[in-house]
Amino acid sequence: MNLSMPNPVQPTEASVEEPMVRFRGVTKRYGDLTVLDHLDLDVQAGEKVAIIGPSGSGKSTLLRALMTLENIDEGVIMVDGEPLTHMPDAGGQLVPASARHQRSVRGKVGMVFQSFNLFPHM
Repeated sequence: MNLSMPNPVQPTEASVEEPMVRFRGVTKRYGDLTVLDHLDLDVQAGEKVAIIGPSGSGKSTLLRALMTLENIDEGVIMVDGEPLTHMPDAGGQLVPASARHQRSVRGKVGMVFQSFNLFPHM
């Protein structure tokens, strides 16, 4: 009888899943002010994350970058294992993403505004 046991050194399939959202080395500057400084952040599927901090600490900038409302200066943002801010060129190298590519990937992300009357005309 041949019984095979999983190798404890080998990662399981669940442990190698890509995060739903991944920031790698993301930097955003406004002139001389660096708001996000080489940010690394993983958010797993189903995970709930609270972003807290004082005014001006980069909370809104992080969310605006995820929604592609702000362009980042460095790094890559991935959504469901697919680059959001970049796309592969013909040679497989990552280059800045086109608006079409960003719209396609951004369709996997939703955002709810904090204030219901943010847009008074709606």
